[in-house]
Amino acid sequence: MVNEFEGYLSKTEKIEKRNLGNIANSIEVDYKKPFNVSWSFDSENNIYKRNRNGTPEIDKNNNEQVSASVVIVIETKSTFVRDQYIRVSVQGEGTAYIYQGGTVITGKWKKDPAKLDSRLIFYDSEGKEAKLLPGKIWVEITTDQF
Repeated sequence: MVNEFEGYLSKTEKIEKRNLGNIANSIEVDYKKPFNVSWSFDSENNIYKRNRNGTPEIDKNNNEQVSASVVIVIETKSTFVRDQYIRVSVQGEGTAYIYQGGTVITGKWKKDPAKLDSRLIFYDSEGKEAKLLPGKIWVEITTDQF
């Protein structure tokens, strides 16, 4: 198997200035309890730290709180399968909220439905491919079911 993942455009310049319209010191992902998730911005390290149900989420591999330089929350659709299971659509396009450097921009995500192995691409508010800070990227998926 050959890895053909192209990666994402990297943001080397500074993040846009923080203002009242784009400050993002916290992120709330409205999953049902006890699966509700929040992220808090650590300005000293320029990362977001993940909490689940109000408690820091700890990575069992390194015993540290889960963190990411970029958190992207995408909106998509889902269909009920059975019991607690849903089928999430991650092909096509939808709204994306891109959090990095303590700021947020509203953009879009797209994935070519004709190519199963196509990559998920994120676009900024101007329709250009979003430039993301180096480091870990975490994608939270929200649907119309939850």
